[in-house]
Amino acid sequence: MIRTLLFAAMLSANLGAASPWPQGKTFAVSLTHDDGLESQILNAAFALDQRGLKASFYPTGNSKSVAANPAAWSALIGKGNGLGSHR
Repeated sequence: MIRTLLFAAMLSANLGAASPWPQGKTFAVSLTHDDGLESQILNAAFALDQRGLKASFYPTGNSKSVAANPAAWSALIGKGNGLGSHR
């Protein structure tokens, strides 16, 4: 994980002149959560929201958490997160 983040930072620094980030930022980190686990709604989404961070969530079509609480998963979009389909 650390290697991936370092690579992303270095890549962004090298491309920054050609593709500047909004508001003078120097790089971005993409956070994704797969499979639609209950902990992603109860822990990850809450912790990210408290820190003003956004992520992309990719639940599976048979996720028990999504089936049990579709409103919580839909609310992710309203808070600026991404929500996609994961096969």
